[in-house]
Amino acid sequence: MEKPSQSPLESLCDELLLQIVSHLDTPDVLTLRKTSPRLASVSADSFGDSFFGCLKTDLSLRSLARLFAIARTEHIRRRVRVLHISPFPWRSSVCPYDDASRGGGPTRKKGWFRDADGRLDLTTPTAVSLLRCIRDDFPRCRSTIRPTSPATWS
Repeated sequence: MEKPSQSPLESLCDELLLQIVSHLDTPDVLTLRKTSPRLASVSADSFGDSFFGCLKTDLSLRSLARLFAIARTEHIRRRVRVLHISPFPWRSSVCPYDDASRGGGPTRKKGWFRDADGRLDLTTPTAVSLLRCIRDDFPRCRSTIRPTSPATWS
């Protein structure tokens, strides 16, 4: 059987491929990763930095589950540099409001309880897991941002 011909791009050394990848936009990095296992491997760092360098999460269980899954994935969790934590649900069609009556989709459950003064109870299992995740699971994360109002969340 004849071996499929190798693309000219794959004949380049890894160092040159890394230089090329560093100049690509995020959608182009995704496309490149789909072309071959070698190109996916060479572009892994650039992909990780582009997609996981800055994570956004609100306090919904669904969003936190995604964050915890990233924290369990070794090669991805080390790429996280900034973590945005919003007490407000995202305003998009993908992540609707928590309260369907305010105009956006299904209610999203939260695993949070408040004390008598209305502050979040940080002794709940959800809060303890989140705080441990922030402290232990993102070793290269140097910034955690918490917006003060929905208007500052973007």
